[in-house]
Amino acid sequence: MAEHRVQVSQVPEVEIVNKDLRVSVFSDEEKLGELTISRGGLGWYPRGPSEERHFSWEQFARYVKDWKG
Repeated sequence: MAEHRVQVSQVPEVEIVNKDLRVSVFSDEEKLGELTISRGGLGWYPRGPSEERHFSWEQFARYVKDWKG
C-alpha cells in the first residue's frame, strides 16, 4: 500500500482571507499535486504542468453528497 504524506504551508487554524492555503500531497515520496483552499472553494493542481481544477464550495458540497465511493 502506498505511503502518503501531506504538507501544509501554514498552521491549520487560520482564517483564509487574501492568500490560499496550499497543501502538497505525496504518495511514496512522489508528488501527486497541490490542493488549494480559498474563500471561493477548492482547487487541485495535478503534478506536472497543468491548470487548476477548481470547485466552488457549493459544487464541492454537491459532489461529496452525491459521491458513491
